[in-house]
Amino acid sequence: MSEKQYWDSAVETQSREQLEAYQLQQLRKHLEWAYTQSPYYKASFDKAGVKPEDLHTLDDLRRFPFV
Repeated sequence: MSEKQYWDSAVETQSREQLEAYQLQQLRKHLEWAYTQSPYYKASFDKAGVKPEDLHTLDDLRRFPFV
């Protein structure tokens, strides 16, 4: 039985730029879900003055409450 080199080669072989864009997309999805589905996180985000659509770069994540 041969071992696969990558678990998900489409993700694991991306350039740094592609990887960061993918991470940003996934983070936005998670933040949107937390904001719309959890009263706790909605209140936390509102108190911090941020909304999921405020995430434009990975560095913006530090403005969000810890999830």
